Amino acid sequence: MRLALLGGTGSIGREVLAQALAGGHQVRALVRDPAGLEVSLDGLEVVVGAATNGAAVAELVAATDAVINALGPKRNSRDQVELFEQIARNLVAAMQQHGVKRLITLSGAAVDAPGDQKSILDRGASRLVRIFVPHVVAAKQREFSVIRKTDLDWTAVRPPRVVDGPRTGHYNAGTIPLGFGTITTGDLADFMLRELIDERYVRSSVRCYRPGSQELAPPRRNGARWRRQPPPPGARCQRQPRIPLVIGQASGYTGSRVPVGSTRTSVV
Repeated sequence: MRLALLGGTGSIGREVLAQALAGGHQVRALVRDPAGLEVSLDGLEVVVGAATNGAAVAELVAATDAVINALGPKRNSRDQVELFEQIARNLVAAMQQHGVKRLITLSGAAVDAPGDQKSILDRGASRLVRIFVPHVVAAKQREFSVIRKTDLDWTAVRPPRVVDGPRTGHYNAGTIPLGFGTITTGDLADFMLRELIDERYVRSSVRCYRPGSQELAPPRRNGARWRRQPPPPGARCQRQPRIPLVIGQASGYTGSRVPVGSTRTSVV
């Protein structure tokens, strides 16, 4: 498949580019500076230009089968909102001009989409993101608003926090709660390329995250995490004597604190 790629010099775009080439796709990447790609492989064609330039985007999309947009705001500033709206309009116009229908676009978990059924944790996470980086969210929201109103076969991929890391293949996708979860750049790129072929979420938004990463439980010793275990059948509770809180014991215990004068309850 011949792919047009925007954002190929970013952390996510580099993963998309590397995996696409390794998978046998031919890629045309739009970049301002070709040196930023850090790769020179068979199957890669570089188009020099900016996504804000409609002619450059049209040149990128020409003679391709699909587009992957991995662009993200570079900073949390008002100018990014107008910038991403313009980029979205350029991309839509170029795809319509050349008859290219399939688009995978990078969105975000904090972006609102029609039919959203966010959990309380999701809504809380989205609110925090909007407080700390309001213009980043607004930029991707404006971009999504432009794309979803078109007749393109688009898919908006909405990850939670993205962290650098390899492809593991261990992630979930769909209409699922995300909370404060994460996904690696390698796994996110893997999903974007898979969805390009599978077309399971055409004209809809999809969330993806690494299983277990959305938990808020505090870490315990040796990297383990808290799990609430139900008592065995027929178990009875026995109150233990009051134990004063001791911080920094030699055992290295870093679990939840037990205030002085409180009691512990164990299952026997």
